[in-house]
Amino acid sequence: MNIGSNGVLSNGVLSNACREGQFRCNSGQCVLSTDRCNGLQNCLDQSDEMNCDCKGFQCDSGLCLWGSRYRCNEIVDCKDLSDEINCHQKPRHRRCRNGIQVKLSQWCDGQDNCFDNSDEENCHCIHNREIHCENHNPPICIPKTWECDGFPDCPNGTDEMYCESAACRAGEFRCHTGTDCVSYSSLCDGVSDCNDNSDEENCVKLMDHPSDSSNTSHVWVTYENKGMFICCTKWSGNLSNDLCSLLGYSNTGAQMTCDVSNSKKTDNYLRLKRWTSSIDDVTPKSLLDNFKIDNSCTPHGTLKLLCPGKVCGKRPYFDDRVQLEPFLIGANIAKTGEWPWMASLRRLGEMSCSAALLNQQWLITAGHCISKNLKLPFHVDVTLGSTKQGMIIPVNGIRRRAIKVITHPLLKDDDVHTLHYDIGLIKMEKPIPYTPTIQPICLPPSPTVWRRILSHRNSTCHLAGWGAITQGSHMAVRKLRTLKMHIWGDAICSKINDIQSLNINMNSTFCAGYRSILKSGCKGDSGSPLSCQDRDGRWYLIGIMSAGNRDCRPTRGTQTLVNFFTRVDSVMQWIQKTIGEEWT
Repeated sequence: MNIGSNGVLSNGVLSNACREGQFRCNSGQCVLSTDRCNGLQNCLDQSDEMNCDCKGFQCDSGLCLWGSRYRCNEIVDCKDLSDEINCHQKPRHRRCRNGIQVKLSQWCDGQDNCFDNSDEENCHCIHNREIHCENHNPPICIPKTWECDGFPDCPNGTDEMYCESAACRAGEFRCHTGTDCVSYSSLCDGVSDCNDNSDEENCVKLMDHPSDSSNTSHVWVTYENKGMFICCTKWSGNLSNDLCSLLGYSNTGAQMTCDVSNSKKTDNYLRLKRWTSSIDDVTPKSLLDNFKIDNSCTPHGTLKLLCPGKVCGKRPYFDDRVQLEPFLIGANIAKTGEWPWMASLRRLGEMSCSAALLNQQWLITAGHCISKNLKLPFHVDVTLGSTKQGMIIPVNGIRRRAIKVITHPLLKDDDVHTLHYDIGLIKMEKPIPYTPTIQPICLPPSPTVWRRILSHRNSTCHLAGWGAITQGSHMAVRKLRTLKMHIWGDAICSKINDIQSLNINMNSTFCAGYRSILKSGCKGDSGSPLSCQDRDGRWYLIGIMSAGNRDCRPTRGTQTLVNFFTRVDSVMQWIQKTIGEEWT
């Protein structure tokens, strides 16, 4: 069997041996034997420069840096930090907990310059930009914009205490965020009157009947403040699966029954106008395109459903309580099991991007992370189940090699200023077992869920990744970092697109980040999922990190760090067609 120049057998499997005159890297990549210990890192995993007769500084990992200039130069070159540990004390510097030194001016600046967050402990909060978590020792500061946003960021939840709440008059509905009140007649009329769209939520739901031995529930539709049941006429099993999926349940295995009792339940009912094969949305206005209002459901009765639960978007190992460690850029170190769908993506042993687990066979990432491996998918592997990334498989982690990588057919990544449909899918060589620290994330089941999350001014959305944590740095970190993000409106995103002279397709892209504090994704965070929690308590994949400010530096003259994400809802049909219908 022939071995190619890159160490790949003719059957597409990485070889255990290379050609004569070649050196096999730890990842399986083959390089010339003369590349071994020549002072240049030719293996993507750097193993050709490991354990050499080093004429310079040797990292604790065995990597040779070939020169004394790398030692104690305030630039971290060893991934284990050993080139900057135990250096002589420098003036106007302070030593971190792990032994490296940073400038006093970098202490308490909101960024993790120490690589262990110790420079951001016991800091005074920045006036008008941060608030102090009350009654917490050691002191913790969080951005002022996180106060009263509906999500507890302080370990004791004090940032969500004493928030104003306004009472509405009789006949009025109070929007879930803010102090706005709208008339009950405006509920579920197809027009969003609340800034957070909460007047258009839960307009279609399952009504619980604890005394019902069948465990099925009537489907209840509210439109213009009127309640209606759905008739069984022309209804099918496929429609049951569609409706369950759109309501946030699994998209397979729905059970339907028809209640043919003659008792009058309401004045209005919804009856299908014609046979239809699918339902694409569950807003009352869109349902009425397929239904007509009737005064009864005879002879077939009213629809009742039993929807199977989803297996995605849950964090069984993590207790869902935020436990901050004092200060991606400006991010926190993630806890074990906090983001169980996170995967570290490597190419020939080199950490390159992140990905998110969709089911036991498929992961999703940025298209530009895998576009060079469409014909060599076996060069890609992922590690799941751990917050640490590296060559060694961590405790509780598993590693799988890819057998197929696919990018969106409209992907454009040929230019640094071009960004169109930057998304891709990775199929694993064998199924990934679910564990308490390995779980799939949910895809948005309908445009309704997408609009609800994106329209909330204070949506609880988090970015996680192993990217650089300081401006200008090119070194990925070993421990997963996580950061809460604010989603921006299309107008702001388009403006930044124009300012930076970018060619970004706003139909498939949205922005998130901060306009006044330096918290952002960075180099190495491409492919990271933006996970948002919906009202059902599950976490949904809303976007995939695609690009941001160059070198993670703010836009000139501002404190703005923009993050561009591929909209998952814009590629849902392609995802479902690629990985099959059973994606929940």
